[in-house]
Amino acid sequence: MRLKNELESKNNKLQKDHENLLQVEGFFLDPESCDYCIVMAYAEWGSLQSIMAEHFPLGLPETFISLILRSVLEVVCFLHQRKVFHGDISAGHVYLKSGPNIKMGFGATVYDHGVSNLECSSSCTLPETDISHWAAAPEVYNHEMKNHRSTEESDVWLVGIMALELAYGGIRVPSREALEVMSREIHEKRKLPKRYPPAPQGLDQLQQLTREVEGKGKQIAMEEEDYGDGSSEERSFSREFEKIVADCLAWKPWERPNARTLLKHEFFAVKGIETSELESHFEDVLIDRLRK
Repeated sequence: MRLKNELESKNNKLQKDHENLLQVEGFFLDPESCDYCIVMAYAEWGSLQSIMAEHFPLGLPETFISLILRSVLEVVCFLHQRKVFHGDISAGHVYLKSGPNIKMGFGATVYDHGVSNLECSSSCTLPETDISHWAAAPEVYNHEMKNHRSTEESDVWLVGIMALELAYGGIRVPSREALEVMSREIHEKRKLPKRYPPAPQGLDQLQQLTREVEGKGKQIAMEEEDYGDGSSEERSFSREFEKIVADCLAWKPWERPNARTLLKHEFFAVKGIETSELESHFEDVLIDRLRK
């Protein structure tokens, strides 16, 4: 009953829908299994978390990250304008449909069946499926907020955490303390780490994807990105991307920009490229690869 009441409460707070919002459409109790079943729209490619786990273990090209983050921030801005807070922003809660159509789940998430390496890629790292809890904003995780409730500021922190997921294919840290050390360094130095704990596979896939994007002839990809020679698990990022992540991961909540301000961030000004062109390349390169 608690889950039912929570879902009804979240859905009732929204008077209208957003094109990038994937809400719970219904729920019912299965009389045979006594399971509480949740009905959501179908997203044929699943969550970004499952896509990266199976196809892009070292993360996505920065250009694609910009398209995803912009869609997510538009939903977050929509929610915050209505005094609704998400509290569960992560790559596992963002879904991909052809189009491309990027949807952010709200109220409940979908378990990706058949993805065995999502629960925990290593016994030495925290589980990716529970990232919005162990990687929550400091004021939420440390119980400084009354009833540990989410706020606009804590949602923005999670946007920064999700940006790291997309950049590295996940956040592989052994403890909350390690996450805090990393996030403090990112905010203070305004730089992302080049070397990161290794993923199940090497850089070959990411380098190939980058070449495919560059091969489209629009110079959309990442002239500024250097993925190394493939001999080491090292990445570098644009100054704009490092800055937006650092802004989101400010330790003090009042130092974080709101979602509306982030939508105007220079990171989203991708050399004057129209959103329609980015979406076309996203569809042609990333989704086409998923179809193979």
